[in-house]
Amino acid sequence: MSYPVGRSPFLGRLLAGLVAAGAAACAAWALLGAGPGARWLGAAACAVSAALALGWWWRAPAGLLDWDGNAWRWSPQSGIQADGGTVDVTLDCQRALLLRWRGEGRAHWFWLDRSRAPARWDALRRAVYSPAPPGEHPRAGTPPARP
Repeated sequence: MSYPVGRSPFLGRLLAGLVAAGAAACAAWALLGAGPGARWLGAAACAVSAALALGWWWRAPAGLLDWDGNAWRWSPQSGIQADGGTVDVTLDCQRALLLRWRGEGRAHWFWLDRSRAPARWDALRRAVYSPAPPGEHPRAGTPPARP
């Protein structure tokens, strides 16, 4: 089972909603009597937060997440060699999943969206909730430790 990873429309909408809520809160605060300096500071904080959120969403990892029934593999779109590792479900929104990938390098966070591959969504959900087979090492390509 393979599933494409990339920028999540669900996460994009969620971040846009949070930015809009923050901007509305800053506007309400300004209208309720915040001083001129505080208004500018609030507006700057909203703008910086929005830019950071957009940049984080834009740089979301892209590639392919594979499950062969025994091990997970992450193949970045950049063409770097596939990496074996484990996935942990952090948030399940039914139509979107937030997964934490732990491979050979640093951890990655993947927002997976049903809209990216609807025909494979149910298989992905079954795979992420399935336990690893007994006796299998969680990282593909890494031999088990010897006593």
